[in-house]
Amino acid sequence: MGKSAPSPPPAPDPTTTAAAQTKSNQATALYNFGLANPNVTSPLGSDTFKVDTSNPDAPTVQQNITLSPEQQQLYNQNTQQSIGLSNLAGNLQDKVGQAMNVPSATSSDFNTEAQKASDAYYNQQKQYLDPQFAQLQEQLDAKNANQGITAGSEADQRDQLNLANQRQQAYSNAQENAILQGPQNAQQLFSLSSAAQMQPLNEFNALRSQSQATLPTFGQANQVASAPTNTAAITQQAYQNSLNPYNAQIAANNQTTGGLFGLGGSIASAALMSDIRLKENIKYVGEENGHSIYHFSYIEDPQHLTYRGCMAQELLQYIPEAVVKKGNYYAVDYSKLGVEFARVH
Repeated sequence: MGKSAPSPPPAPDPTTTAAAQTKSNQATALYNFGLANPNVTSPLGSDTFKVDTSNPDAPTVQQNITLSPEQQQLYNQNTQQSIGLSNLAGNLQDKVGQAMNVPSATSSDFNTEAQKASDAYYNQQKQYLDPQFAQLQEQLDAKNANQGITAGSEADQRDQLNLANQRQQAYSNAQENAILQGPQNAQQLFSLSSAAQMQPLNEFNALRSQSQATLPTFGQANQVASAPTNTAAITQQAYQNSLNPYNAQIAANNQTTGGLFGLGGSIASAALMSDIRLKENIKYVGEENGHSIYHFSYIEDPQHLTYRGCMAQELLQYIPEAVVKKGNYYAVDYSKLGVEFARVH
C-alpha cells in the first residue's frame, strides 16, 4: 500500500529561537560597545566602562568618571560657591513673597484707567477743535452776509449744514482716537507696575541659575549600530534543509498510493483503503449495524469521489478481526461488519 511515511523533522521552537537571537544580539552589542568606547585617562581624570553580565537576561554597562585631585578640588570649591548663592537666593524668598502678595490690577481697574486716559485725550483734542470751528462759523456768517445771503435762506442752510457735518466728523475722529489711545496708555502704566512687582522674582531666579555646580566635560558613550548574527534566519534555514528530504519522501509515498486511484481503480480495491490517514473531508453521518458510518474522500483520488464506510483505526478498538494490515496502512473486511462500503457520488 506504499512506502513507510517518514516522521517530519521537529519545527524550531519559537521561544528557543527568540532566546538564542536575543543572546546573540546582546553579545554582539556588548562586543561592539567595547570596541567603540575605550577607557579614557586625561589630565582632567578618567572615564571608564564596566560590563556586568551577572544577569544574563539583562547585562548592564556602568560608566565611572573619576576626577583628578586638582579637578576634584575645583569641583568642591564650585559646589561650595553654588551652595552660598543658593542660600542667598533663599534669603530673597521673603522679598519675593511680599512682592507676589501685592494685589494685581483687576479688569475693573484697567477699564477705569483706560476710560480716564480716553477722556483726557478727547478733552485735549477738543481744546484745539472748539476755537477752530468757532472761527470757521464766524467766517461763514461773514461770507454769506457779504454775498447778500440771508440767514435762514436755502443757500445759508446748505452752507451751515456742510459746516455742521465737517464739525461732526472732526469731533467723531477725535472720539475714536481717544477710545484707541486710552487702553494703550493704561497698558503702559500697568506694564511698568507689573515689572516693578516682578523685579524681586527676577533677582531670585538670576541667583538660583548661578548656583549649579558643573563637572568637566568627558566624551559621551558612542552608539552601537553593528548588526548581530541573524540566528533566527540560520535556524529557519537549517529546519528547511532538514524538511526537504522529508517532503521528497512524502511525495514518493503519495505517488505510490496515488497509483491506486487511476482510471482502472475500482470500489473493491478502494474499500481496502480504510486507514484514516488516507482520507479527507470526513463527516460522521450516523450508525449502521452498531458501527459508526462516515462520508469521506481519498486524499490521492484525482476524481475527488465521495464514499461511505468505516474508519479502520476506530474498528481496531472493538472488532480487530475486521481490520487487516496492508503495508503501512489498515484495511477493513466489510464482510465481517454487515455494513456496505459504497460510493456516494
